[in-house]
Amino acid sequence: MADPEPIAQARFEMRFGEYMRAAFVAFIRRGTTLLGLGFLLAVVLIGLAERHTWHTPFVILPLGFVFLGMPALMVSVWWLLYRNYRRMPAEHRELLWRFFPDHVEMSSATISSRVEWPALLGVLESAGILIFIFQSRRTAVVPKRALATAGELMALRQLLRDKLGKTARLAG
Repeated sequence: MADPEPIAQARFEMRFGEYMRAAFVAFIRRGTTLLGLGFLLAVVLIGLAERHTWHTPFVILPLGFVFLGMPALMVSVWWLLYRNYRRMPAEHRELLWRFFPDHVEMSSATISSRVEWPALLGVLESAGILIFIFQSRRTAVVPKRALATAGELMALRQLLRDKLGKTARLAG
């Protein structure tokens, strides 16, 4: 028995900007608590600084980490992602996504996988991409440029709304 035709299909080569967007969403989903705690720590330390002198290491060191360490952390994360993207073999960047009524198939020259709809937590649509969020807190990007026609994009949006409900944050 042959597989049914997919509702939508996207064949594309992953670009660094698209790779970064997915990584950024994954970081925000994982790091929101960490960023909130860092902000709370900064507020507490500023409050303590009003009572003590600024020269106290108890105040200076944590504030230095919050205000200087966080940007350094972001730059180092960006550099690691860039290095990982550049080291990725070209055949891993060429992807094919196929959307069926009961599952999604993703494949490259060296690997393929099948994901059932319940394993997807949601999807976010931005100007040029769809970001898929999986149960394992992983994200993946499908650029809208990879869909053949506007009709295919509309059919995919409808499928995503039907399967994911409110967790499908889509335009149009």
